[in-house]
Amino acid sequence: MNPAQPKSATDSHTTRQLSNALTQVDHLVQQGCAEISSIAQLALAWLETPKGHRHMDVVARALQSIRDSAETLADYAGTEAQAMGCGFEDAAEMRRAEAAEARIRRRGRDAPRRSGRGSRQSHGATARLPHP
Repeated sequence: MNPAQPKSATDSHTTRQLSNALTQVDHLVQQGCAEISSIAQLALAWLETPKGHRHMDVVARALQSIRDSAETLADYAGTEAQAMGCGFEDAAEMRRAEAAEARIRRRGRDAPRRSGRGSRQSHGATARLPHP
């Protein structure tokens, strides 16, 4: 805090920043959720027609769009929350990621001692499903 600036002015500025960030996040989330809902409704309606079952690539593209929109929303909201010092941390997810990293490190240390026969390959852990 700037010593020359009164505490109430700093609090007011921080409150405005938080309010503006929350308003922006709310706008994007509302817009993104409406988009996701619309795409899902269209994909479901498409599957109610015989043509929809002949062209599953259309449904696949709709599902990819839903996934991409959801990831964009999560990334944006998380970035804004972190910037304001109030990001959510999923303790269980963090424990799973740490366990996966420990397993990978352990396999890396053990790898030179193992013979090539019968050893399984490690593909590592990923936080998101890969894009097809």
